[in-house]
Amino acid sequence: MSEFVTLESIVELIGKVPESQFIEFKRGQALDEIDKSQIKEEIVRDVSAFANAGGGTIIYGLDEDRSSSPAVACALSAVTNPKADTLRLTSIIRSGMEPVFNAFDVREIPVPAGGKIIVIDIEKAETAHQCKADHKYYHRSGPSRTPMYDHQIRDVMNRRTSPVVRLHTELHTVQRHSNAHVYDLRIALSNEGQRTANLWALDMALPPGLRVEHAGSILVAKPSLAPYPSHRVWEYSCDRGTTNKRAVLLPGQVLLMDSDNGYPQVLLKVTDENYPRIHSERSPLVFRLYVDDCPMQEHTIPFKDWCSF
Repeated sequence: MSEFVTLESIVELIGKVPESQFIEFKRGQALDEIDKSQIKEEIVRDVSAFANAGGGTIIYGLDEDRSSSPAVACALSAVTNPKADTLRLTSIIRSGMEPVFNAFDVREIPVPAGGKIIVIDIEKAETAHQCKADHKYYHRSGPSRTPMYDHQIRDVMNRRTSPVVRLHTELHTVQRHSNAHVYDLRIALSNEGQRTANLWALDMALPPGLRVEHAGSILVAKPSLAPYPSHRVWEYSCDRGTTNKRAVLLPGQVLLMDSDNGYPQVLLKVTDENYPRIHSERSPLVFRLYVDDCPMQEHTIPFKDWCSF
């Protein structure tokens, strides 16, 4: 899931963030006639293009300033059609591609002045997906959607020869006092592909000033990550557990980073003493996942989502 879960996170894009290979903005009016075939086909083409490329996010409810290239989000333009909702969009996307594509998430964000923002997060697909309506394959090329050439389609279809590993993180509050909060950071990896992940490593970069406690095993420190030079970095890997056995990830397997599997329990502590620095920098928690010869994946937890002190 992307970081766009609140209206504030959407508003922050205005005037700052351009469209790219990984994000696209659309006015709310684009869904006014969602029952028309051409509108449904346009939705499917856009989603399939992100899936066939590297994944990304479509935001319905943002107008664009096209005086520059690429276009930049310039104003809220809420979705007002009540028929345009999570269930309808999910049905359109699932029924409009071949093979069926399920690796996406649709959510609605209310706008107090009326209407809503709709965010579609799309994961990188395991294989190539075509639009049923025109039997074409699309992908993202920079901020644009373009048809794919034969060799590009073959390359995407060959993704099934690589493992598909996903990172999952959860924060649980284990202590909440007026002068201190303690969060239990739970991490898991799941192999959702058809190939075994033999080599993997996960870098965890935590904001400066944050107190980190761990039990059950030793956290392995690493150099800083760009562009987070002040973050402290630790590594989990297939060889870093204490079980004396490489932790390969089999298809369908979920690996919990806990003491049972030889990994430390990590507690994050925010107190009266370190909160001023943490709050002034408002830094995210950052994770980078490396699997075999697959592209690096980055996952962040924004400050507002992890710190409730």
